[in-house]
Amino acid sequence: MNKCPVCLKRFDELTTSHFIIVEDKIIPFCSEGCKHDYRPGKKLYSAAVKHLSTTAVIGTFRNIKAHYQIYSLGVISLLVIFNLFNSHALSESKTKSVYFHEFTTFSLSNNLQISLVKKPEKLDEPKSGLVYYYDKSVSILEEVLTEKIETDLQLQVLELLLLKNNSQALQKLQEVMKKGNELIRRRAAVILARHGSKKALRFLRRGLKSNRSSISSLSAFALGRLGDRKSQPHLKQLIGYRPTRFHAATSALYIDFPPARRYLLDLTKTSSRYGDRIRAASVLALSGEKQVKDLLLEALEKQIFEFAAAEGLAALGEKKAVPVLQKALRHDCLRIKAAKQLVKLGMTRSYKIVLDDLDSKFKSSRLSAAAAVFILVSEEVRKNKKYLNSDFTHG
Repeated sequence: MNKCPVCLKRFDELTTSHFIIVEDKIIPFCSEGCKHDYRPGKKLYSAAVKHLSTTAVIGTFRNIKAHYQIYSLGVISLLVIFNLFNSHALSESKTKSVYFHEFTTFSLSNNLQISLVKKPEKLDEPKSGLVYYYDKSVSILEEVLTEKIETDLQLQVLELLLLKNNSQALQKLQEVMKKGNELIRRRAAVILARHGSKKALRFLRRGLKSNRSSISSLSAFALGRLGDRKSQPHLKQLIGYRPTRFHAATSALYIDFPPARRYLLDLTKTSSRYGDRIRAASVLALSGEKQVKDLLLEALEKQIFEFAAAEGLAALGEKKAVPVLQKALRHDCLRIKAAKQLVKLGMTRSYKIVLDDLDSKFKSSRLSAAAAVFILVSEEVRKNKKYLNSDFTHG
């Protein structure tokens, strides 16, 4: 889990697509709004106050200077603490006797008769179940550590293992970045860069200068998505070519390049191909653009390109995407993306849908199921940590 440098909210860096690069450091954010509000070198408490001052709770303080906002927050905090202490003291002073969970009979007569039925406590998933599925998914994922890395699925698995600070996964990715085909090398470098490797970032930046257009293009796409403004001249050029226009514009969204956003918005309205309209709308939604929501809801209702629509809607917090994403968990090639979006919507219990595939005889199905279970159960564990063993931790 990461902490957003603007609002200080904890979030899963695996499910975010909002980054910027300052010199050689990649900074992830919980949302597009926080990314936009970030100012390099600005103190954390100032950024946090600015973020909080835009919320409904202290929205009336918007026009007050920053240091007055801090004083106001301090006073409010003291009042809250005082009230909590007061209410706690009052509750302690009351007579402690029977707690009436539920009345089933109440009879007023000479003899008061009260019949009580105690409601059973509602417990979440037994801790042994969560831990078992977590450990089983990790065990399956770790099989990749002894294999030759040749597929994108294997790379995604290595990234998940990085989240639990697996040193072998880090070493494996570093080896892949040094040798192999260009596409796999660059994808490994993106994963390493996203997790703070300056060496991987320099590797991607060197690729921008390559005489081979395929290498320079892949590097530009990757750096743009990581928020590296050094990729802007290259992406601007690639937007000018029809074969690379869409991918270049998609990457340029993440470095706040206005022509890219305008091109994609125009595509959602004017393209004669409905699929291109939905694809552009989904990409925009993943970057935080809300004005495409109606188009995505329309596609979801029509059940046309519904996964792309659901992915975009999930990024906008739309619960209507849940059934489609849960259905996508049953498909090997979609389940990892679906799991990430379900985490954003708080539907972590969806891991139960893919449990059977943990024992699949097909390797790709088993691996992708383990990846989805890991993503969903890790978040479920975090939410229900009071039910877990004290020595249980997750990446």
